[in-house]
Amino acid sequence: MKKIKDGKMREKKDLVVTLADRNYVQQAKQLFSSVYWNAGWKGDYMLLAHDIPEKELKWFRDKGIIVKKCKPLSDNPIGVIEIRPPVVTSKFYLFAPEFKKWNNILFLEGDIIVKASLDRLTKLNRFYGTDVFDRPKLRNQLAVNNKELYNQIKNRYNLNCRTFNSGVMIFNSDIIKEDSFDKLKSLFNEYKELSNFGEEGIINLFLYKKWKKLPIAYNLWNYSISHSCRINIKDVNGIVLHFISSKFFQNTKPWETDDVFYNEWTENLEKAESIDLSKIQPALEWSGFRIYVYELYLNLRYILFSMMINMAGFFIRKINKIKEYVKRFMGKTGIFLRDNHPALYHKLKRKNE
Repeated sequence: MKKIKDGKMREKKDLVVTLADRNYVQQAKQLFSSVYWNAGWKGDYMLLAHDIPEKELKWFRDKGIIVKKCKPLSDNPIGVIEIRPPVVTSKFYLFAPEFKKWNNILFLEGDIIVKASLDRLTKLNRFYGTDVFDRPKLRNQLAVNNKELYNQIKNRYNLNCRTFNSGVMIFNSDIIKEDSFDKLKSLFNEYKELSNFGEEGIINLFLYKKWKKLPIAYNLWNYSISHSCRINIKDVNGIVLHFISSKFFQNTKPWETDDVFYNEWTENLEKAESIDLSKIQPALEWSGFRIYVYELYLNLRYILFSMMINMAGFFIRKINKIKEYVKRFMGKTGIFLRDNHPALYHKLKRKNE
């Protein structure tokens, strides 16, 4: 609640945010369109704009989307394993005091399609994120290219703690302190050369042991889930589909013409022209039970197929050992026959030639 000019207490709005540079404008439009048409978002919309021409920002302003021009916090790409453009550091602005005017802040990256209501997220307190699928622990977020800095972190943090993906974040603005933004910048300037995946490691250091797990339906890495759970990509479902890039999934963005989701992404982009924020759209709702059951289903499939892969690997290793043993045994048998029964040895040898 906040106090306004007439002295009455009124509820603060929620805010959905994405970021973009001049190369990601279309992606931002599609994202906002999917939030508007599929989620029926009732709060405000904001674009964190990094080096985007004013003529392109006009589209967003005309739609009623708040535009915040972000001063660059880095001039260079960041990340050791996954190199990300400087624009990703604009996420730090979410923790500036000016964002306390909103109640809950939901950040979504531009490579996302929203499929259903996000209202449940606005009921949460504190900070929530989904744990990282392929780099689950803090140690996975950090490079050891500077041992002095790495040891500093090792002495301050438990490197076995789980980490969250910074592509989907929801938090109550009460967690924002006057110095939050400055602390984030300080962490970034100190440890940026160690962060394997752009800004993600830095935000995890900032929120160390201060976050809670969000159900996977709100940040479903569809191609990773399809691969690890052995589900046809067309059958993967979720409230938020996140088209993350990784060393295993290089070209899996929905705006690629050969992607399975290209038609859906393009349709959302076209519908962006009809956004009217004064008219809230109906949304598809996922019940809490459906969210829970779907996560359980994915976890069970993941465990099952991981066990099958491990068992297959175990038996293959055993078979290879047996083959090696038989090979060595036959070799020793041949030597024995050659030395003790040369006639039989040469007879068998001729048969095998």
